[in-house]
Amino acid sequence: MDAVTGGGFKSWRRRWDSLRLFTPARFSALPGLPFPASPGHLPGKDEVTDYARHFALPLWLGTGVRHLHQVGGGFEARTDHGTITARTVVVATGPFQQPPSRTWPRTSTERSPSSTPPTTATRTSSPTGRCSSSAPGTPACRSPKNSPARGR
Repeated sequence: MDAVTGGGFKSWRRRWDSLRLFTPARFSALPGLPFPASPGHLPGKDEVTDYARHFALPLWLGTGVRHLHQVGGGFEARTDHGTITARTVVVATGPFQQPPSRTWPRTSTERSPSSTPPTTATRTSSPTGRCSSSAPGTPACRSPKNSPARGR
């Protein structure tokens, strides 16, 4: 089931481009459905979506689960479209439906929005530079090379 409508795993495709599973492919496969990658590979969002679509898994789209409880040797889920039962359940949810937007403190030297560092949660990867913040002395700019020496 997926509360999102308009195609299975659509929410995965909308995620930031750098999204990867934190478990290797050998642990990311469904029972009896091997993941098509080397065992140590960390699959990206598009690989996971393609994997799920390849097996034509029966998805209930636009269906949110409102209550889940154990009944006998299985589970019962109360959904937006009725109640279903299942032997097993995989819960895949979390607070990460939107990339985080960082709030940076304003300082007297940082007067315009253009001088505020961009969020790091973008859809595409951004080039890395020596410092990710334009405000001198912010934590992102401190490194052993450019931190003030102790005791001075």
